[in-house]
Amino acid sequence: TLFRSDFFRFPPTHALWFAANHQPTLTSVEKAMRRRLRLIPFTAVIPDGQRDNDLPSKLWAERECILSWLVAGCQAWLSQGLGSARAVEAATDGYFAEQDRVGRFLLDTFTTGHPDDPRFWTESATVFARWQQWCLHEGIAAKDAPWLNRHLAERGLPCAAKTATRRRHILGLRVLSPPAALPLSLDALL
Repeated sequence: TLFRSDFFRFPPTHALWFAANHQPTLTSVEKAMRRRLRLIPFTAVIPDGQRDNDLPSKLWAERECILSWLVAGCQAWLSQGLGSARAVEAATDGYFAEQDRVGRFLLDTFTTGHPDDPRFWTESATVFARWQQWCLHEGIAAKDAPWLNRHLAERGLPCAAKTATRRRHILGLRVLSPPAALPLSLDALL
């Protein structure tokens, strides 16, 4: 059994496909996920009146040509590698943008600037309170402050002590005027 055994390397030998009615909700859109996940848009819908009920027998009659086409495709893949389609790239980029909670939060709530500019220093407690408000408004569970700080730092927005009171600030952020629909205090969250 491999349970609790030593680590090992697993060379990729195949691609795993999921066919589903709904896209999964991602909690992370980091580089590792972006390397591994592609959204293939199957957008064609054949109206009932245009569906070919004899398609299986027609494909069977063409099986030798289909096999030849498959072999040629495999040879091209082995010699040139597997490229990417623009439709797949566009669908994947859109999906990751939609799933990027931290990115959407930043766009909705802050403007960015240079981390050395004090006008773009926001107390980390304020950032976290806005995060909780935003998540409540979006109907999603808010991750904790260390999780948020880590994801902000990965985007070049570090947390540091910057004032005489030693309060921690997120460097590079300034709060936008808050949307009217969001509660403006922590008391509204409790």
